[in-house]
Amino acid sequence: MNFPGHPNIAGLHSELIKEDVERILSFVCLFLEPRSDEEPPLFKTPAGNLRSYYYVMITIWYLVHKGIQLSAGMTASLKRSGSRLSEVLPPDNYHFSQDENGETLLLKWYYYGSIAKLVGKGFLDDSWCGDGLNHKGLSDKVRRLRRATKMALAAAISSKRPYLPSDEIIDRLAFLESELGLEHHRVDIRFLAANRILQREYT
Repeated sequence: MNFPGHPNIAGLHSELIKEDVERILSFVCLFLEPRSDEEPPLFKTPAGNLRSYYYVMITIWYLVHKGIQLSAGMTASLKRSGSRLSEVLPPDNYHFSQDENGETLLLKWYYYGSIAKLVGKGFLDDSWCGDGLNHKGLSDKVRRLRRATKMALAAAISSKRPYLPSDEIIDRLAFLESELGLEHHRVDIRFLAANRILQREYT
């Protein structure tokens, strides 16, 4: 409720949040721009944390999916080749440790799924599909990754192994499926994650 002479507090907070979100989007979009010869430390690859770069495209798609407008500089003319992101992303055949496999599968699925959505809406061109793929080829790749992710999560549930601290990040990521618009009507990965959480022992 607003009173005469008093500011709309909720409206002010909403504007501040919107400005912060737009700043986040502006920052992550820098990773799509061409790499320069003298990169600031912010764009250096953190040791042992290569998976963190998958979150760049996931963040961009999430914000676009939720209605945040892209700036004029963020256009389909941005090419994958030579971009900061293409320079730091691990190759698809990069060998992560066994403990990281579940999280890596989820991040790859969300990463390529986010690219497919952005290409489909014309925000990025086909060069972002990678490996000479077009949008259809990338969509097929996303489906394969989704299937592999759900198989891995289902196998973890059926194994009856104890719930590990590393499982928590996977379950948190699983609940992003619908937020990213990547859910599938046949098997909902959130259902699999919820089952695994319910199986864990209370500590």
